[in-house]
Order: sequence, then C-alpha cells, then structure tokens
Amino acid sequence: MFEPMGKIKSLKISLNGDYTSRGYGFICFQDEATATAALNANTMDGVHAIKFEPRDRRHFRKVINNIYVKNIPVEKSEEEIKNLFEVFGNISSLSVAQHDKVKQFKFAFICYDDPQGTNKEYGPQCAQKAIEEMNDREVAPGVKLIVKSALKKAEREIEKMRETIRYKASKKRCNLFVKNFPNSWTEDNLRDLFKTFGEIENIKLGDRSRSTGNAYAFVCFKEPTDAAKAKQNL
Repeated sequence: MFEPMGKIKSLKISLNGDYTSRGYGFICFQDEATATAALNANTMDGVHAIKFEPRDRRHFRKVINNIYVKNIPVEKSEEEIKNLFEVFGNISSLSVAQHDKVKQFKFAFICYDDPQGTNKEYGPQCAQKAIEEMNDREVAPGVKLIVKSALKKAEREIEKMRETIRYKASKKRCNLFVKNFPNSWTEDNLRDLFKTFGEIENIKLGDRSRSTGNAYAFVCFKEPTDAAKAKQNL
C-alpha cells in the first residue's frame, strides 16, 4: 500500500503476545519528503496515517532502587562486595548467594535507600549510578561484573528466554556445515584449514553420507564474523 509512495527504510506491525495484529504499525521512509507525501495520500478505507511523535524517554525512567550483580568471584566476602558498592549511596540491604552450577562465582542483590526516608529519588539515582560505574568493571583478571536493574521473577524468566534466543541465534551464525573434503581427513585437518579465520569453539565430524559415502562436518567458530570470513573464502 505504501511502497509506491517511496522507498521504505523499515516497517513493523505491532503484534500481541499470540502474534495477532494490534491493528497498527510503524513505517519509516528513506526521506522526510516521502513520509509527508504518504501522510497526504489517499489509502485504503479505514486506514489512517499520522506522523509518529516519539515521547521523551527521560520521563519513563523506571523507579528502581534494587540492582542485580553477577560474576562476583567466590573468594570475595560480603564486606568486600559492600565496600565496592556503598560508594554510590546508602545500602539498605545486601543479599549474596552462590550459583548452583557455576561454583566459582557469586551473585548479589543490592538495595539503595535514603537513610532519612524522605527522598524517593535517592535510591533509584544511586542504583543507576552503580550500574553505570560498575557494569563491565574488571574485578579479577579476565572477570568482569554484570550489573543491571533487579527484575521480578516473571521479568527474569522473560529475560532468560530472550538471552537463550539471542545465544541460539548467534550460534547459528557461528556454525558452518562442511562437505566435499577427503574421507581420510580428521578433526585436526579441518582445524588446520579453518583456524586461520578465527577461534574455533568445536568441530564435529559426522558419519559418512549413506547415499554417497562422503564425509561431512560442523565447524563452530566463537564469533559469527569469523564464520562469515571462512564461508566467504572457502
């Protein structure tokens, strides 16, 4: 409907959780003149186009005074953790626990509050400053903290799902399917061929194809850009 009016840069229809349409969407044209022309054009009956005015996000800041800290080396005491974060404000509560699976790291929840109990902005301001200053801070050789706003249980589950989807998507871009190499080749032969393009996470040799008897393998790089280079060159 809108493409004949000019080049569309991006288009997104807003969807409900069950992927049904909410009845509206967003169209970004390549230039302002085309967008203006689209606003004035006649479209299908019942379809209305209006200029999108983004709200000032500064007014939508979440009032959160509780932060989540991850990747804390297990040898750091509760007192040491408190000393790291109390420089940003008064800590009203600190809860430290150890991961069930990752034994070498701890995680913590830290809550900031105004000691006088009169300033509602005090806690969120301290929490935001702690996030800005401490996230990605190296606390041991090769170990960086992850510091972000603490989420409710339901929100954490959604975040975990998103992280899993992002991880799986990134791995798809890292993993290459390889065939037509000599049947006598081993993992070492493949590693020698592919390692010039970047760090390899793992190589898996498959069984010979039942139909042709040819060998195949999966070569997984650590970074998708390295996988792309190998694919382009080989």
